[in-house]
Formats: sequence, C-alpha cells, structure tokens
Amino acid sequence: CLNFLHIPKAAGSSIEDERARADKKRKAGGLDAPMWGRQAEHNCSTAAKCARPGRKNTHCRMDKHSCCTVWHTPPSTDSMLADEYKTCDTFCVVREPVDRWVSEFRYQGGKCNNKKFARHARNKLAKIQSTPYTSDCHYVPQVVYVYGDRAGHHTRKPKFCKWVLRTENLTEDFNALMARFSLPLTLSMHHNSDSSCKIEVPKDVRKSIEDYYAADYEAFGYRRRST
Repeated sequence: CLNFLHIPKAAGSSIEDERARADKKRKAGGLDAPMWGRQAEHNCSTAAKCARPGRKNTHCRMDKHSCCTVWHTPPSTDSMLADEYKTCDTFCVVREPVDRWVSEFRYQGGKCNNKKFARHARNKLAKIQSTPYTSDCHYVPQVVYVYGDRAGHHTRKPKFCKWVLRTENLTEDFNALMARFSLPLTLSMHHNSDSSCKIEVPKDVRKSIEDYYAADYEAFGYRRRST
C-alpha cells in the first residue's frame, strides 16, 4: 500500500485532493492506499496538549510555543504518528527551499512585492531560530520529514519517506509512481501555484534562507545560488 507524507508548501493539497476526488468518482473502491494528509485519520500522542474546547483535536504539541496540524507534523517527532506511516510505503514531495519560502509568503497573503517579501523574510528568519515549528510547521526543513533530523543525509536512506518526488517534475513523477502501485490517480494541476508573481529575492535574504536550509540543499541536490 502507499501513504503520503505532507511536507508543507510542496504540493500537498493538490495530491490530497486528487486522492479525495478518486473516492468521489468511486474509482477508489478497493484502492491499496489509505486516505492522505488532511483527509486521513492520523493521530499523535501529544494531541491532548493542543486540545481546543468544542473542536476536533487535529493538532500535535511540538514544543512549549507551537502546535501543528497532525498532517503537517514530522513523524520523527511523535512515535505514534511514526508507527502509522510505517504501515505502508510512504511518498512525499520536496521543493527548492527559496521557492518554498516565497510560496509560503504568498499563501499567507503577502503581496507580490520585493520589499515586502524581504521584510517578512528577515523577520521570520529571526523568529524561527527560537520557534522552528511556528506557522503550523510550514518552515520546518524538509529533511526533518524525510530523514528525521538535519545531519548526514546524503549517506543514508530516507527513514520516513521512501519515494521522494520533486515539485519541478511533479506531474510526471507522481503519475509514474501511481502507475507503479497500480493506483488510478493522475495529477494535472498544482493548487496555490502562482507563476504570475516573480519575487526578486535580495542576496542577503537568499543566503540566510539557503544557510538555514543547508541540509535540504545537500540532501535533495538543489543548487545554492548565494555561493
């Protein structure tokens, strides 16, 4: 069977919605795959510590500052959640870190404006040094999801995500993986993509982002442009 690990701002919503559409079309009867991401019934051992009165508990406690929705929570941070992902092969999608950062800025309502992005980025970069799980885990390095930590990735096999796809070749890679698992799912569009906005990232901001996500660049073979 095949499961999906949702890394924030890396096409997760598009993939989850395609899986849900298959059920609605009744193509998914008997599919050897659970529901994915926000449509799945994941659980974590710290959920009670994030409970909200009168609301379904779908969050995991990350540290004293932050809770993240269970589908955005890295499996390495909770043994109960990690065990759930182990029940199937798991795939995920990674993205070039600066592009992922710009996508998050736009997702949060940021205008397509170079100066506003630079100001936002500098402020957020300072904040995540002490609160890395802020904003529903949207700024957590991708290696934490795939490998469980931030060191020595190029010499090890992925621990929590066996099949690592890339947003740059998402449609082709996703469709090939679905065919490999005999799942009648195809991806034709990526939600929240905004090709009309071209943010010019200042050199100092780009370098700071690339430094913070240095392990992502090493693990997934992305090229740093600030060095």
